[in-house]
Amino acid sequence: MKLDELLKVILTSEPEQWNRISCWGYGSGPSYKDKFDFYEAYNGKENVLKVESHSDICVFREDIDITMAYGITSNEDFKAEWANQFPDPSAYSNILDVFYRGSLVFRESYLVVDGGRCELPIPNYGQNGELTIAKDYYDFIKLFEKIANGSINDKNFNSYFNQTGIKIVEEKWI
Repeated sequence: MKLDELLKVILTSEPEQWNRISCWGYGSGPSYKDKFDFYEAYNGKENVLKVESHSDICVFREDIDITMAYGITSNEDFKAEWANQFPDPSAYSNILDVFYRGSLVFRESYLVVDGGRCELPIPNYGQNGELTIAKDYYDFIKLFEKIANGSINDKNFNSYFNQTGIKIVEEKWI
C-alpha cells in the first residue's frame, strides 16, 4: 500500500470504524508507542532515561494493520493569539502518529485548545498573515477529533474551528 492510499483510507473512514484504546488511568496499560529521551541530570544522577508514551491508540476495525497513536506533547506552551483566545488559554501541540503493520509511516501535529476540550489543525501563515490549512489536513484532524473525543457530530469541532479565522484552501497537504 502506498502512503497516499493509506491516508485516503483514513480520510474516508468514519469515527465508528475505529476502536479507541485509552492507555492511561486505572486499569490501563502502556501504549507501547514510546518516545525516549534523557534528563541531563535527575536526582543527582546524569543521563537518566525518560520515557513518554502516547496516551491513546486507535485501531481501524476494517483493517487492523492501520493504527494511530496520539498524545505525546511536542510543544507545551503554544503561543498564538488565535489558539489562546478560548476560556482556558493553555494551548499546546501534540503528535499524531499513523502506523501500518506496526511501522511508523506518517506523523502530523495538532493543537489542543481550551484545556483539552478540542483538537484543531495547526495552520500555515499565508499571504498577508492569513491563517490557512489544506483541506485534507483539516479533514484529517476533524476526523481525529471525533475519534479522540467520541463526538457523534461536528458541533464541538466546528464551534472551535470557526472561532480561529483559519481559512481552508485547496492545496496539496503532503
